[in-house]
Amino acid sequence: MTAVAGRLYYRDAKCWHPWTKSSRGEPEAEAETEVIKLDIVNRVAERTGVPKMKAEQAVDALFHSMKEALARGERIELRGFGVFVVKPRKRGVGRNPRTGEEVAIPSGKTIRFKPGKELQAHGFSGEHDAHDAHESHSDQTPAHDTSF
Repeated sequence: MTAVAGRLYYRDAKCWHPWTKSSRGEPEAEAETEVIKLDIVNRVAERTGVPKMKAEQAVDALFHSMKEALARGERIELRGFGVFVVKPRKRGVGRNPRTGEEVAIPSGKTIRFKPGKELQAHGFSGEHDAHDAHESHSDQTPAHDTSF
């Protein structure tokens, strides 16, 4: 089992992989909390009373449907939660941090998320979408953008 798969199924497993910020074997900082897929599956199973295996299949089906829709360039609107939109990303020029050499960044697509009214009521704002008005500034990439 890979470290990533082990982390999905064994939340407190002490495995190290490049995506963790902690050093080998040490638990991650308590200040940074995260929700992994297994947490979502467990919450679905608890709230609906269905077995965890069925809840996992439902969560997988949801994520798969969302990936396919976004890959087709479709907009996903989840009332009360938010909207996922695929937007074109302009070409740009970046720098290799080790050598300082300029690197061409090809045009592509990016996924933007705009929180819905209920999330905004919990303190999340859509202020990062102001980035759209300033797309010419390649150094201003919001944390919620996901390129694919």
